[in-house]
Amino acid sequence: MAKQITKLTESQVDKFDAPILFPWHKDVWDKFIEKITNNSIPHAILISGKQGVGKNQLSRYLSQRLLCGSPIDNQPCQECQNCSWFKSRIHPDFKMIEPEGKSETIKVDSIRDLCSSLIYTSHTGGYKIGLISQAERLNINAANSLLKSLEEPTRNTIFILHSHQLGLLPATIRSRCQTYEVKASDFKLSLQWLESQGISDAESYLKIARGAPLLAYQTATNNSLDLNSRTQLFEQFKSILIGQADLIELAKKWQKTDLRQLYHCLADWLMDLIRSKFSIEQNYYDNPNLHQDYKLLNKNLDLTLLFNSHEQVLKAIQLQSTSANTQLTLESLLVQLRKTASLAR
Repeated sequence: MAKQITKLTESQVDKFDAPILFPWHKDVWDKFIEKITNNSIPHAILISGKQGVGKNQLSRYLSQRLLCGSPIDNQPCQECQNCSWFKSRIHPDFKMIEPEGKSETIKVDSIRDLCSSLIYTSHTGGYKIGLISQAERLNINAANSLLKSLEEPTRNTIFILHSHQLGLLPATIRSRCQTYEVKASDFKLSLQWLESQGISDAESYLKIARGAPLLAYQTATNNSLDLNSRTQLFEQFKSILIGQADLIELAKKWQKTDLRQLYHCLADWLMDLIRSKFSIEQNYYDNPNLHQDYKLLNKNLDLTLLFNSHEQVLKAIQLQSTSANTQLTLESLLVQLRKTASLAR
C-alpha cells in the first residue's frame, strides 16, 4: 500500500487529477496488482464509485504504475524517466480526456483523437493508456466511436474509464470493461484520514458527504455548504413541508448555493423522513440528530408523496451531469416538494 499523504495540495483536490493512492483504495488496488503480476490486466477497465472517493486519482496512479519502468513494491518508483514524464504530463504513451465546453460533455472528436493516438507503437515499448474521466458524460457519437476501439483493441493498449453514474453509460460500453468499484465503507478509516488533513468536526462533514472522504474534505475547506448553511437549508426545507415557504424567493436563494450538495442534503432528509415513517432505528438515519424534527413533520406528510419527492431529487442529481436547464429542474423539484406539503396545510 502506498504511503498516506500528509496534506493535499490545492490542485490535487480542486482538479482531481493527481496520481494518488488513498487508504480506502487498498482493496481495489490489490486486485489491480494481482492482475499486473499475472500479466492479465484487462484492456478496458471501468472504475466506479460514489463521487468523492478519488476515482480519478486512482485511475492516474494505476496509469503511472503501468507505465513505470522500475516499480518498487508494486508502486511507481517516482524516479524513472516514465514517472518523470507522467508527473510532468508529457508522457507520450498516455492521453487523458475529460468533459469540455459549457455542456461539459465528451465529444466524438476527443474520442477519435484519443483512439488515433493509441494505434501506434509505444514510444517506450510498454503500454499505451487512454484515460477517460467522468465517462458518463460521453455523448452518443463519442460512445459509439469508443465502442469500436473497445471491440478491437490494439496490442498493449489499455483504456481506463471512471464514472460515478454507471447508469448513464451505454450497456455496450460497460459490458466490454472489467468494472472495479471503489468503496469508502470504513467510516473510521475515512474519519482518521480527514482528521490527519487538519479538518475540524471531521465526523459531521463526513456524514454530510455521505461517507465520501474527498467530498467531505472539499466541503470543509471550500465552505460551499458549511454546517451553518446546512442548518439554514434544513429550516427552509421544513418551511416547505409545513406550507409556509415562498417558493419563488426560495428558488432564488437555492440557485445561489452549491446545487449538487443541496440536492444530496434533500435526498438524505427525505429518505430519513421515510425511515421515520417506518419507525426504523435512528442509527440507520443519515442525520439521526434530526429525529425529533422528522417525527413532528411526519404527522402531516403522506408516505407516497415522500417517495415521489425523493425520486424527483434523485432525478435532479442525475440531470446535473447533463446539459439540462438547472432553473427548470429546481423549479420542478420545488413544486414536487410543495405537493408533499399539501396535506400539511
